[in-house]
Amino acid sequence: MWSDASGAASADRLAREYHRRLSQLPEDLLIGDPGPSNMFDDRLYKRGALTLHALRLLLGDVDFFGVLREWTTTHRHATATTADFIELVATRTGHQVGTFFEAWLYGPQLPPLPPAVSATSSRPRH
Repeated sequence: MWSDASGAASADRLAREYHRRLSQLPEDLLIGDPGPSNMFDDRLYKRGALTLHALRLLLGDVDFFGVLREWTTTHRHATATTADFIELVATRTGHQVGTFFEAWLYGPQLPPLPPAVSATSSRPRH
């Protein structure tokens, strides 16, 4: 996002490039439970960032950044779980996101990125 704001490559362009690179690597890592031997694997960090970018594309900026603001406010100086985040996304936005997170976090295969949308648009709720 810094690259995008500074006039360089857009967040979407960078995400698509990293997605292309990751798709050429072994797809044997579950980012929701990588295990101790893989917890610092670079693919884990790249795919985690791609998960958030895909969520942004799915929700649109209004809902996505609203979720992030609420998340950081609610959990400031506290601990939380992935399940807590998924629940917040679902309750705050009205989106059914179980299948989305199941694929991105708990499936070894890299899901496709949603289509790019305007940075200021917000997708309709489903």
